[in-house]
Amino acid sequence: MARKKHHQSSRLTAEIGVLAEQISDAIKAAATSSDVAGIRSEIKGSVRSVSDRVAQAVKKAAESSELADIKGQAKKVASLGKREGLRSAQDMRRTLAAGLDAAGQELQRLAEKLKKQG
Repeated sequence: MARKKHHQSSRLTAEIGVLAEQISDAIKAAATSSDVAGIRSEIKGSVRSVSDRVAQAVKKAAESSELADIKGQAKKVASLGKREGLRSAQDMRRTLAAGLDAAGQELQRLAEKLKKQG
């Protein structure tokens, strides 16, 4: 009886070995099949395509960010120029008003002199 169990056990071991070999052969065949190679190629193409799209999106985002920065700086410069322009115009008005006032006073003195002489 011990021999029978030993015989069945070795037969089972042999069958498991054959099954394992068949599974191994099937996996190797699948790994080298043209279908798997095609799928692998499609996956590589898809990954490259997605990678290219992501790279383009990042580039556009960076350009957009740079453009926004440039616009912001241009607005600051324009605002500063506007403020400085207003300041300069106000200074010029004050200077012109002071000059006109001084000229008016001189004309007033001259007119008074002319009246006294006249």
